[in-house]
Amino acid sequence: MSSQRVCDCNAVDGNGNVIPHPVNDPSWCLYYQCEFAAAAQGGGGDADNFEQQQGGAIAEEIYTVKTGLNRFINRTLLPNFAEIMNDVTFRLTTIRFEAMKLAYLHVIRLYDIGMALPSLTETFFLNCYYAVSTAYNPHITGPFNDSNIRDTFDIYCGLRPQALVWTSRSGLGNSLNYAAVEEVTTAKLNISINLQNRMIRYVNARLHQDIVPTMAAQPNTRIITRCATLIVIAVWETIAPRPLTQDYVSQNPELFWPMHIMMLRYIENLPAAQLVQEHSPGPSNRWYTSEVEKLITEYNIEDYIPAKPKAVLVKELKRAIRTQTGFQAHNIPQHVRNRLQTESITRMERVAEETIQTIQQGNFHQVAVVQPRGFRRQYSVLPQHDYTIKYVQVDGDVLFNIGGLDGQRYFDERISTDGFSVSVQCKRPRLQRAANPTSFAFNIPNNAIVFGADPGINSLVTATNWSTRIRDRFKSVRISRNEFPQQSLRIPRIMAKTISPVRQYEQHILIHRTADFDTYCDHIRNALIVQPLLLEYHQMIQRTLKFTTYRWSQQIFATYIRRFKLHNRFRQRQQVVIAYGSAHFYHAMRGNRSVPVEKFKRIVRKYLTVVPTSEIRTSKECSHLCRINDQDFLNNPWQDLRSIHSEAHPDGTRGGTLYKIKICTIDNTIWDRDVNAARNILYVFYSENTNQQRPINFNPRRAAA
Repeated sequence: MSSQRVCDCNAVDGNGNVIPHPVNDPSWCLYYQCEFAAAAQGGGGDADNFEQQQGGAIAEEIYTVKTGLNRFINRTLLPNFAEIMNDVTFRLTTIRFEAMKLAYLHVIRLYDIGMALPSLTETFFLNCYYAVSTAYNPHITGPFNDSNIRDTFDIYCGLRPQALVWTSRSGLGNSLNYAAVEEVTTAKLNISINLQNRMIRYVNARLHQDIVPTMAAQPNTRIITRCATLIVIAVWETIAPRPLTQDYVSQNPELFWPMHIMMLRYIENLPAAQLVQEHSPGPSNRWYTSEVEKLITEYNIEDYIPAKPKAVLVKELKRAIRTQTGFQAHNIPQHVRNRLQTESITRMERVAEETIQTIQQGNFHQVAVVQPRGFRRQYSVLPQHDYTIKYVQVDGDVLFNIGGLDGQRYFDERISTDGFSVSVQCKRPRLQRAANPTSFAFNIPNNAIVFGADPGINSLVTATNWSTRIRDRFKSVRISRNEFPQQSLRIPRIMAKTISPVRQYEQHILIHRTADFDTYCDHIRNALIVQPLLLEYHQMIQRTLKFTTYRWSQQIFATYIRRFKLHNRFRQRQQVVIAYGSAHFYHAMRGNRSVPVEKFKRIVRKYLTVVPTSEIRTSKECSHLCRINDQDFLNNPWQDLRSIHSEAHPDGTRGGTLYKIKICTIDNTIWDRDVNAARNILYVFYSENTNQQRPINFNPRRAAA
């Protein structure tokens, strides 16, 4: 914070006067973003010009600018702003935490006494905010615009510790309004997105509890689950007056809220799964895998163990225990031992020795679930907040003279901050990307190494510099989807474990996923006792965790970049060329861990030469180029790599599709989907660069036909 002057972006208002504003870095200034968006449109922000160039209305897209609060604000000109925002975020987080407890309690109480449930509107949540906060008198809360909420509030006060002071909402009017809108959205999504799956689970439970015991022959569990799914889907699609959709449920949540609570109560009353220790002559396959996983999760010895070295460890541990000869490190290949720390090898030797002794004594037991958890998947009637500091939305006029822009504003009037970082939504003209990016005009530098890279769902990226055409200096780079989270979050995970009393407090709080009034009252008592301590702890540690995670992730990215270099002579940016697949993925897809796919692509672009290459049909053609001749492809353009299915179920139904594996129908080669695509991307890149045309079997089918 060494800057002693006003932001020098030279932003002017409608009269041409310079607008002084305190920002530490002009690149993060909202006025700068405004001018950038105007310049991107062409003509210095002339909207009419841009419309004429595009032949219609301006196509815009929303993007988010994120940075640290100290970088966004010049603390020399606003010395107390960070402290003020810390106080605002702390108070707002406390009010929202208590208000959602009150709202949850209120809904359950009304359901018990048979009254109509409240509407999910901003007014309902604002009334809850006002009930648990004060305006001027620190001892008087309210006002209470709903008498039913007042009755619930009296019960809530009896559960609340008397020494706990009410939080002031002074100066938080607009922020509370923004928070209420957010609460409405999340509450409706909690019902609309999950309703169908929870109905299937409920019908499945009813069939198992009420119908199956009365049947002479016990049917397969999978068949019962399939019947429950078909029943719910039939009701979902044919219910009067119209088929159910997520939009319809979201627009009318009050119609489905009572059923939501009824299903939760039934599931909550089912017997819980029981864990027992059964005598076993030896460990199961899952036991061996879990012991190796503990090197990462429980013992914090390793940052990450890839799948193949992990399988080697499991195999050696299994051999050592079954033959009772002990764990022998020399049986592990040298390249696997190089990845492991000495402590990991010692730990495996100790586990093998102790397990062998236990088996010889006849005392080996392993935990087994004799009753499946089944249908006891409890959920929340209303979404609840944890103890971390929440983002607060403040008006931009606090920092900027937005009115001086005379309507030429390209950023949202609300600025989100948690006291440490800042997030602002901006808009800009939508970038016109080429439908099929090509590399015809790219000149490959001499002595450069070229990779084909396929960003994917199962991995952050899979790259190879070997294809059917290029065989020298073979190297593959694969970064799995699990590798980045485990490595980047290891240090914060260790830091969190050092505060053992705080973790113990969190673990002793009763679960809030319940529809029982008395159970939830016990949860409120436990939660409000430790809430001030946990909130203060998270506010203290949140900045450290964020900074540590950021720096650690940057170091992880740097190690990933170095994997693309064969040896030290490939140091220049131009000497490593990556034909990067141009497909666009969401950072998180259902069933997969969230990883920064697009962010990693941007980072690679800074340090290496990236050439976008179209991925059309690269995962559908065998990279052995079985149909390398154009005539072979034209004779049978629909013959692709085929998917492989897992083993059939005991009831005879076909197993699920193995997404990661493909088999060639011509030479019967079994391919890893991402490796095959990376090889094909590299081949397409060379073909476009050398022959100035894309191979016909990698064109869209409609074009090839």
